[in-house]
Amino acid sequence: MAAITARSGASSGAMNTKRSHNYQLFGSPFRLSYDEATTCRMLRAAIARRVQRYVKFYGENKEPYRLVISSDAGTRCIAELPCNDTFAYEVIDRHQLTLEFSYEAQRDTFDQTEEEALDIDASAAGSGGRDTKKKNSLDIADCLRKLFEKEQLGETEMWYCSKCKKHSRAFKKLDLWNTPDILILHLKRFQYAQTLSFVHRQKLDDLVNFPSDAPLDLSSYVLSSESSKKAMYELYAVSEHSGGLGGGHYTATVYNDEAQQWFHYNDAHVSRASLSNIVSKQAYVLFYRRRRDI
Repeated sequence: MAAITARSGASSGAMNTKRSHNYQLFGSPFRLSYDEATTCRMLRAAIARRVQRYVKFYGENKEPYRLVISSDAGTRCIAELPCNDTFAYEVIDRHQLTLEFSYEAQRDTFDQTEEEALDIDASAAGSGGRDTKKKNSLDIADCLRKLFEKEQLGETEMWYCSKCKKHSRAFKKLDLWNTPDILILHLKRFQYAQTLSFVHRQKLDDLVNFPSDAPLDLSSYVLSSESSKKAMYELYAVSEHSGGLGGGHYTATVYNDEAQQWFHYNDAHVSRASLSNIVSKQAYVLFYRRRRDI
């Protein structure tokens, strides 16, 4: 069985120098079963049939991607899968396969809408598969309500009362009196949980839906009646993190006022961005500014 992911990237560097590569994972991973009699040529054909629903092939079924044997994280290329009659299991061993697109090929041949329309098998639910708005998704309004709700301290974090001279499970609550011109929301993407024997760490990939083309209204959380009238914000930038705890990559999507266009920044590579792709499970830090018309 092969685990298959997709990534896009670009290489940078001058002639006769070592080139570096920047990659970003996208789409949904999937598994494909094969037996010991399956050759590399047969496996390539099976993968092509599997992805042709949402990948547009070039003339004469030419693949718009490189099929590479990669590390478990899908970010380090070990070798390209040959198109010959070598047995696939001898070449792949315990690694996984990655469809490697250039930025241009991803833009021109990958149908994101069709890919998101694929049904998720029950075996993939809750096990690191793609989150959707219907499954394993959150709304930024729910996150804000959770942040501002009244909370009682736990047994291990009791507060010491100087008046009654004892520890108690006090209640705490966060409120806002005023809001800034620039609002930065940091989504919790990394979780650390202490168990009896070790600290469990994991990357949180839940999809958080946040307003990208509509205002973010914080008026219900602001105590000052005067300040609450100015608590309307518009999104102007998103910082994204792809990868996991062992290694990852940061990118950014920013709105340019002069060009009136969203742009995606990936190290030295800059490309136009679509408003429909801004909300993603890679979103890490959200940058809002106060609406100028209030």
